[in-house]
Amino acid sequence: MPPGPLAGLVAVLRFRFRSRGQGRVRRLVGLAIFLGLSALIAIVPAVGELPPPLDHYGLDELRPYLDGLLPAFLAVGLLSSVTTGGGREVLSRDQAVAFPISPAVDHLGALVLAPLNLAWIVQSWLLVAISSYAGGPRGALPGVLLALAWMLVATAVAQALGWAVEWLRRGPHGRLVVGAGGALLLAGGAVLQARGILAELAAASPTGGLARELLATRADGFSGHWAAWLAGLLLTAAVASLAGMPLAAAVARRPSRDVERADARVHAARPDARTPLALVTRLDRTGVLRSVPLRRGLLVLTLLPGLGALVMPAQWSVVTVLVGLVASGAALLFAVNAWCLDGRGQLWRESLPVAPSLVFDARTRVVAELLLGCVLVTVGLAAIRAGAPSVSELVVLAVAVVVCVGQVTATAMSWSTHTPHQADMRSSRAIPAPPVVMMGYSTKLSLSTTLTCMVLGTLGATGHPGLAIGLAVPMLAWSAARLLRARRAWADPQVRALVTVVVAA
Repeated sequence: MPPGPLAGLVAVLRFRFRSRGQGRVRRLVGLAIFLGLSALIAIVPAVGELPPPLDHYGLDELRPYLDGLLPAFLAVGLLSSVTTGGGREVLSRDQAVAFPISPAVDHLGALVLAPLNLAWIVQSWLLVAISSYAGGPRGALPGVLLALAWMLVATAVAQALGWAVEWLRRGPHGRLVVGAGGALLLAGGAVLQARGILAELAAASPTGGLARELLATRADGFSGHWAAWLAGLLLTAAVASLAGMPLAAAVARRPSRDVERADARVHAARPDARTPLALVTRLDRTGVLRSVPLRRGLLVLTLLPGLGALVMPAQWSVVTVLVGLVASGAALLFAVNAWCLDGRGQLWRESLPVAPSLVFDARTRVVAELLLGCVLVTVGLAAIRAGAPSVSELVVLAVAVVVCVGQVTATAMSWSTHTPHQADMRSSRAIPAPPVVMMGYSTKLSLSTTLTCMVLGTLGATGHPGLAIGLAVPMLAWSAARLLRARRAWADPQVRALVTVVVAA
């Protein structure tokens, strides 16, 4: 008799996490750091103060912020599930051939892997911090528990809706139906926001009631009303989790049209590039644009933060911090394991008569272009509602863009060269590294870039942007030195052979 969904999920996760023996202790240490940091975020705001720009908010001013943050958590989870074709896959397509799993296990695995998303992590930390701050010493624990329960509800509901959207996408005229529906929702949201109705709808929705209950925990603590809210949220999460199983089964009976179309498409030959570097760079850019998950991920990553800034106008100090988060999120699409983009084609790439350093330079250039493009689009959208920046704010923003792009590029290429992983980036549900590794990458990148942008923003707030420029010089020098070390390592035939064997497996 086959195991049930939960037993099957445990078996698959054990297989997935233990498939590579290297770095197991390091992964456990990284997980412990992540959990410890999450605990600090839940405890410190209750007895201390929030960092800028939230430190000046009282409880009354936090209410509109919570009214927007709670439904935004659901919206981000839904977008993540939709763009990944139903959620992250617990087993790759190749592995699922030898080790078939049921749709129920696939659904539960997608739920477990949903938090391995930088947007999910950042929003969850922010929601926990706000709930702890609103509750104070007495109501921090009830508030954090309600926030965690809402995270379960939003993740489960978003996953179930993601399966439903993927079922539509795989049906007749699915791309047209889903695209038209998304455009209508986006246009409707823009109209409501322009008329000032969106905030009123959020306040009148169930999430508005949850926001009021979170703010009430400071005075009431554990109460009967709080217990009713918690029980209702947990029941909703359970129902949504069960509802996703038949939807996942329905999706499994339909082939992925986008992936099949990408595999079967014929591309006309282009004129020869003038230089070897231009040729290799063109190959790398084409690999990004023809990858289904990367196209979807880039679209969401470039639009979502900027549209969020349009709905909730942010100060330029917040936009500066947003630069680091967007750069980190773009790197997590594939740059943290940049050589996996080639897959089995890496064997052919290694046979090309070009210098290894040229191949590394081309891949680095494409990664930097990807990060810079995402950041500039986000900043451009955020600038529409942020107002005219001062000279100091503009200089600090430019410095933050250059420093973060260089920092993330150097880090990503170093990780890609020294810790490669096998990943099939043709699948719309693929991730470039194992789940635990991706959690570590998300935490490291988000922390480093956020701290960098906060420090630069603090120096810029003094009215002397030259201080930020002076700090940027050694930071860029360190990133350049790290990038050069990775470049020298890639020139080693043994290192390239190891990377090729791993990503082409």
